[in-house]
Amino acid sequence: MDRRSDAVVAAALVVTGLQEIGVRGAGVCTAGRLDLDPGIVTAVPGRAELLVDQRHLDAGALATMPADARSLWSSAAAGEGCTVESHTLWRIAPTPFDERLVEAGRRACLEVAGSDRTLASGALHDAAQMAPRMPSVMTFSSSSGGVSHAVEENTPEADLELALEAFGLLARRVIADGVGAGSP
Repeated sequence: MDRRSDAVVAAALVVTGLQEIGVRGAGVCTAGRLDLDPGIVTAVPGRAELLVDQRHLDAGALATMPADARSLWSSAAAGEGCTVESHTLWRIAPTPFDERLVEAGRRACLEVAGSDRTLASGALHDAAQMAPRMPSVMTFSSSSGGVSHAVEENTPEADLELALEAFGLLARRVIADGVGAGSP
């Protein structure tokens, strides 16, 4: 057992360490996919491929996160007798939304649903491409159990109705009051 180069053990150390990088830096690190080779129960994986997503609202803080992750996986790989290489697949700068529209969205949610919550999504929605060009904001409805972007995702119809009502109120106010009108 002491001569194993177990890539999945190294990957597991990385996955748990990534969460700490996110927490420590007030950002988010997610291990979104792990592929093992060979992917069978009777063989020690000699290769693990891990896809990592790192997000932060501050561009400077986000810039330091990949180096922290590289240090983590280099250490984990060395500890398990593995080698490691990394590649950046894609990068986007943090894209803030229009503060006036965010506040108007919060007010609409509070009035319709009785609560509001601002999320620093950091997601790569179309709005991330629109925000540098025009005032933008996104509204979300909660998913049962917090599960999103998965087959199990579900939102009760009553929650969807509230979200649509809040979005409608936001849209009417933007049109009537000109909130967010003009360029950023």
